[in-house]
Amino acid sequence: GWSNDPEETLRTAFETLMKALEIDPDLAEAITSLGYYHLLRHEHDAALALAEKGIALGPSNEELHHLAAMVFNYSGLVEQGASIAKQAVRLSPMAHNNALTELGHAHCLLGQCYEAIPFLKRVLEDAPYWRTTRLLLVQALHETSQAKEARAEAQEVLRAAPRFTLSRWANSHPYRRQEHLDQYIEALRASGLPE
Repeated sequence: GWSNDPEETLRTAFETLMKALEIDPDLAEAITSLGYYHLLRHEHDAALALAEKGIALGPSNEELHHLAAMVFNYSGLVEQGASIAKQAVRLSPMAHNNALTELGHAHCLLGQCYEAIPFLKRVLEDAPYWRTTRLLLVQALHETSQAKEARAEAQEVLRAAPRFTLSRWANSHPYRRQEHLDQYIEALRASGLPE
């Protein structure tokens, strides 16, 4: 939902990253972002290798750790993703929202939704319209038998994005393991979000 032409946006991103890496082949931000590009293309092995290289080159950069945590979580290496997200939180106390969202994501993937809820609620205090975080909260609430609260959060999503559909949302998530996507979407569906 960030672009009217996702393929063109990805092509432009790839070209830009290649230019950056021509200038500096060890630019950690470009390497990690290239990993994210490969993740969005469902090229998980390439994404993982680049994410690892990026955080090795930028060990004190919170944003690189956040991107790497996303790559690991979506690639099914969730314990490592959680560890990297925790490191991102430690690196930048002022830039928690990305890392806390990804930490909540990891906890949900690990079946630890109770642990995810405080992180996700904390992010929504600062960024109440962050759709990704709110939808992870819907999942966490649903999976912890807080159905009424999950439905209320789902209604907040629809208030902010009345044209939201599960099919578009599912297509935008590059999970390597189908069961991770299925569990997520089923929790959202059960909480009243439309197909």
